Amino acid sequence: IPEEVAVLEGAMYSRDIAYEFGYGRLLVNNNRYVDALLHLHKVYEILRKPIITDTANVRGIFEETCYNIGYCYNELEDFDRAIAYLAILQPSGKELYIMEYINALVNSCDPRALSTVKHHLSEYDKGKRNTNSREGAALYDYLLRRLAYLYIEYEAYDSARSVLEHLKDIPSSRDFAINELQYLAQLTA
Repeated sequence: IPEEVAVLEGAMYSRDIAYEFGYGRLLVNNNRYVDALLHLHKVYEILRKPIITDTANVRGIFEETCYNIGYCYNELEDFDRAIAYLAILQPSGKELYIMEYINALVNSCDPRALSTVKHHLSEYDKGKRNTNSREGAALYDYLLRRLAYLYIEYEAYDSARSVLEHLKDIPSSRDFAINELQYLAQLTA
């Protein structure tokens, strides 16, 4: 391998990209989001044009860079910026990207949050997604929890109660459902 090329996650990139991306992710893992953004934005700027012309070779690292940038902005509560970077990833359909995007929408009180959650839930109804995989099941449960949360936010208490009653039957969401039902009872008392 030439000295100016590095291997990262099974693909070859310039040493600059590999260093900046790797160090940026290390900083994210250590909750140093502002510092991480400096390095991740360098990778984004380097890949901004090649993603259009050389998609196969740079797509993976570009997507992970956008995800990490969006994640950092979410953690820093700069939701508009988080949404901008996470929106780039939505065509991929990856569960993790969808969940982080919805987090940004919900946390920013973006009016698109409810329709986005309902859209992704409808993919399960239409058979485009299923709960057979661990990731598919996790996304489905997550979407239902977010739907219940949004219904409470929008004061659609009957709809929230209905979703929460369903969530009580899902082991991974049972505690959430019980707590939210108690909260809902306090709100409507």
